[in-house]
Amino acid sequence: MLKLDPVDLTKFFKALTRVSKQVRRSKQAVPRDMAIKFTNNVLNSIMTQRYVHTWGGRAQRYHPKYQIWKRRFRKLTGFWMLWGDLIASITHFKVGQGWMSGVPAGAMSSGGKSWLGKGDKGDPKSLVMIARLLEKGGHAGRGGRHPKRPVFAPTLVDFRSKDAPKIGRKYLRTTIKGAWR
Repeated sequence: MLKLDPVDLTKFFKALTRVSKQVRRSKQAVPRDMAIKFTNNVLNSIMTQRYVHTWGGRAQRYHPKYQIWKRRFRKLTGFWMLWGDLIASITHFKVGQGWMSGVPAGAMSSGGKSWLGKGDKGDPKSLVMIARLLEKGGHAGRGGRHPKRPVFAPTLVDFRSKDAPKIGRKYLRTTIKGAWR
């Protein structure tokens, strides 16, 4: 027969309660921290052109007319960059009970990206539509055919294998282990 000291049993239940509270608090903190880290990883991937080599890289040229227009009227260089509207819209945000990274619904470009102008013509476009077109490729009406140039998907693969486990371990080590005194 196992005999337990009432004082030890009380300490055990108090520690269990502290751990339980920390787990409930971490339920929101862990997804938020992962969304923030993934947002930073996506932005870094775009700014450094990290995955250019995976989709043909610089060899996958723009349409010649667009290349000339972009060289003359762009504010930023590189794929996924023109005036910075898309980069500025990529963020982390709360969705229901969880967190998400990406381009929020309703985000619009500043307009002025029609080949017919000098950065002064063209209606604002949905940045979600632009990001989806760049990520998956496809036909954009008068905008022509766009090859896929994924950034979110390969960043997610790297995030799942490297950063997500680190964040999980951090919370296990510091938050939950700290509650178990």
